[in-house]
Amino acid sequence: FATMEMAKIALNAFGALALFMGGFIIFNTFRTIVAERRRDIGMLRTLGATRRMIIGAILVEGFLLGLLGSLIGLVVGYLMAVAVLAVAQGPLSAFINIKLGWPIIQIPLAVGSVMIGVSVTMLAGLIPAWNASRVTPLEALRPTAAEVEFKNQTGRGFWVGVATITLSLLALLSGQSAFILPGGVIFLVGLMLVAPALVRPFAAFFGRIIARLTVRQGIGGLAEKNLTRQPSRIAVTSSTSLLALATIVAAGGIVFSMKGTLLTMVDNSLGSDFIFLPPSVGLWGSNLSASPLLAETLRKVDGVDTVSTFRFAPSQAKGQVVSVLGIQPQDFQKVSGLNFTEGSSAAYQELTTERTLIANSIFMVSTGLGVNDSVELTTPNGPIQYRIAAVASDLLNAKISTIYISQANLQKDFASDQDVFIQLDLLPDADKEVVGAQIKAIGKDYPQFKVISGKDYFNTIESQFEAAFSAVYILFAVLAFPSLIAMLNTMTISVMERTREIGMVRAVGGTRWQIRSMVVTEALLLAAIGAVFGILGGVYLGYMLVTAIEVVFPMGYSFPFLGIVAAVVIALLFGGVAAIIPARKAARMDIIQALRYE
Repeated sequence: FATMEMAKIALNAFGALALFMGGFIIFNTFRTIVAERRRDIGMLRTLGATRRMIIGAILVEGFLLGLLGSLIGLVVGYLMAVAVLAVAQGPLSAFINIKLGWPIIQIPLAVGSVMIGVSVTMLAGLIPAWNASRVTPLEALRPTAAEVEFKNQTGRGFWVGVATITLSLLALLSGQSAFILPGGVIFLVGLMLVAPALVRPFAAFFGRIIARLTVRQGIGGLAEKNLTRQPSRIAVTSSTSLLALATIVAAGGIVFSMKGTLLTMVDNSLGSDFIFLPPSVGLWGSNLSASPLLAETLRKVDGVDTVSTFRFAPSQAKGQVVSVLGIQPQDFQKVSGLNFTEGSSAAYQELTTERTLIANSIFMVSTGLGVNDSVELTTPNGPIQYRIAAVASDLLNAKISTIYISQANLQKDFASDQDVFIQLDLLPDADKEVVGAQIKAIGKDYPQFKVISGKDYFNTIESQFEAAFSAVYILFAVLAFPSLIAMLNTMTISVMERTREIGMVRAVGGTRWQIRSMVVTEALLLAAIGAVFGILGGVYLGYMLVTAIEVVFPMGYSFPFLGIVAAVVIALLFGGVAAIIPARKAARMDIIQALRYE
């Protein structure tokens, strides 16, 4: 249950990011619409239209767009869910014996999604609508004052952004998850607040690089000047790219951290030479167990060094269902092991001398207990007190609340002496093929187990992880798509606003190739700015999410080098793609018509 809750929290977090990115795109779109209709708005105001009428017209337009977009989103979302479940079916059925059905869309969820989509669209259009209604008819007929707008956005907002970034960095240095988790959100907000002031320095930096590469054409410098004419719009677009690329980098951090941790746990938990695997791993109560005779028979095989088994009993603690596993501490350490997050391997010895237990993180979260606390376990002999000696997990039992006690205590308190899982290691000089044949021959008398090589099982799980994480990458990459739309929108309106200027450049000898190159360079500069912000935000966001997951699952943070590379590649690729249509339109302008444009 706790694992499912964490998965829901993670998906809701990325859903909120998707809504946030969508809101930025819609906001920028409405700003563009208002800019294009500035003269029309001025004419309406001159003819007697009130401020309320202007706001109402834009909000009604937002309502219709939000309703249409939400309905299309429901259909696309359902198809994406079908695809994700189809990809995840193989690993889930092979590893945890779960069969997935078709996605279930509940009516409250569908209605709520439509309401959220419409609300976000109307809210994003509220500020542009309000600004459009505030201008006088005479001001609406004049060109926009981008420089004044830019100064307004880079004043107090910049210093608020610097303060929030400073607070988030202090939260990171504290090392406390209670501060790190909100610090990640604060850091993203701070980046968006300082973005308008950093647009020009960043554009100048990247513009100089491109200018050196295109020294004869002067494309880099010209693209830089064009890009910074509307810094507020560029800042909004960069913020959208920031969230999209931060999502990719954060996903990289989570995927690499989880993959490394899980593979280490697989090697630690399942790295023995041979495994007697039941049909359902983790859900031990649904398996048919074997008597201790099987383990004793295996120990007598020439070449076998150590045999370790799991024994199972169900219980309850503080109203929570608990899986109780009995182990032989000395043999268990030789063929397997737990990943300790609190306490150490010294707890194994404590299991043999008193009524103590080792609990996994899910048990600790669900019960709210701590190390050295006493917990009352429900047994066939009535309630019995156990002391928590340490917190540790393994891959086999990572998904449910589990505790580990000695097999002696399991038999005494729970009357269970049947083996549900068996691992064994061979002697260093043993012939693995010969001994393995004998072990498999013994296993034929116990069809409830599948006898496999630990190495083969590790390779199987590794390939399943690769498939599962590839599907996750595809899901997160979809979230980056809004940045492409935002850049396309920004570049299109930028070309439209400079129609007359482009016509003049063409009239004095500028070639179509130069015009096309200029627009493409602007898009790449815009993508580079978004990539810088996105990488900074993504590294912190990934660390924040890994810290949140560590509450119920032990996982160390791995720096997402490949995620950063992927973010840069996607940013530049999206920048190039976003420039295709505007560049083509700019290059194919009719010179006479462009010079007549107002």
